[in-house]
Amino acid sequence: MAKILIIDDDDQLRISFSKLLTEEHYDVVSAASGEAGIEIVKTTPLDLVILDVRLPGMNGLETFKEIKKLDATLPAIIVTAFGTTDTAIEATKAGAFDYLL
Repeated sequence: MAKILIIDDDDQLRISFSKLLTEEHYDVVSAASGEAGIEIVKTTPLDLVILDVRLPGMNGLETFKEIKKLDATLPAIIVTAFGTTDTAIEATKAGAFDYLL
């Protein structure tokens, strides 16, 4: 079973994503901040990370870059409701699997 990490500070969104993915038979873990997500990446084998751009403290792009330093092969999908073309370009140049607005 694939293990997915969801990093988002919006509790309702995190819960909704977790419920949806669990119903599709994925093993889901979640974090409310980039820093907490990085700690999970350090200790848990993962198959995918889904993370928000706007996070408290370390933002999503900074978090993504730190995750890539820990595991360059771990795919990540970056999501945001407040995206810009520049953010999408930066995310894909940094190696994001996908960027969803």
